[in-house]
Amino acid sequence: MWLGLRVIRILVLLLPFQFVMAQMPGTAPFSFWKKRSTTACSGQSCVVVGSYTGNGVSGTAITGLGFSPSAIIIKRDGANAAVFKTSSMSTNSKDLNTLVALESNLVISLDGDGFTLGSDARVNANGGGIYHWVAFKSYAGEIEVGSYVGDNTTSRDLNVTTFQPNFVAIFPDSTNKSVWRSTDLTTTMQFNGGTGANQLTALLANGFQTGSDTPWVNATGVTYHYIAIKAIAGRISIGSFTGDAVDGKAINGLGFKPAYLMLQTAAASKSMAHKSTSTGDATDSTLMVTAAANAVNNIQSLTVDGFTVGSDSRVNPSAAAVYWIGFK
Repeated sequence: MWLGLRVIRILVLLLPFQFVMAQMPGTAPFSFWKKRSTTACSGQSCVVVGSYTGNGVSGTAITGLGFSPSAIIIKRDGANAAVFKTSSMSTNSKDLNTLVALESNLVISLDGDGFTLGSDARVNANGGGIYHWVAFKSYAGEIEVGSYVGDNTTSRDLNVTTFQPNFVAIFPDSTNKSVWRSTDLTTTMQFNGGTGANQLTALLANGFQTGSDTPWVNATGVTYHYIAIKAIAGRISIGSFTGDAVDGKAINGLGFKPAYLMLQTAAASKSMAHKSTSTGDATDSTLMVTAAANAVNNIQSLTVDGFTVGSDSRVNPSAAAVYWIGFK
């Protein structure tokens, strides 16, 4: 009787969590995430986070998301660069660190209930430790993805969304860097470090404007892929703060506990830092987009209404602005 009650209590405690087995031949890893119920993804955009263990087998499927993702980012705990893929990239993906065009054998496909991996070590090394993933479900007026072909004009208005975005990222199918901009910024940020004044020059009522630095955002004949995101109270929050180099600095006011956070400063050409709840909400472990292992003293925790940062200049430089976007 006592054992039966104990089992029931454990099952009840596990109800708020969702587990999904990764279909990985020849091994028995699993993928785990914590999020709202699947019904919360109905009729709106959604962001789901999780992790898996690599097995080196091309065609490995991660399933059980409950929707078909429109975009995904994957970062290994170890010294491999982050990879981003949108549904407009066909079978290829973009390395967010190395100056290369879209590549194959990374995320092969975005599927009806998850995604499929290649065998590249950036997404699926055999026995290669833990990989953290973030899947984005698009929804008109909230999160939208797509592509356009560059024409080398300056101040080009790309009216490609159904809403005014608060965040846009562009991923070129060329050897140029991926870039992003939010409503808090007056310049363009490059994921692996650096800024550009004439790349993403404005966020428009129905899209965005590209500037005169055309190789990054509008070179003739180059295909550029984008994700556009709207800030939504209670689900997606975008903002900034001024760093003070004080360890344990708390940033509050997001309106929810973030499951995923992206953060970058324009100071000293620092690359983006990001943290998923799959790394441990209260675990001092931050993912990089560069080919670097997880770092401490960066994003230290994800909290009920925000996050805390350490004193590292990547996330909390003295008297410099830091920009972030958080997802519930």
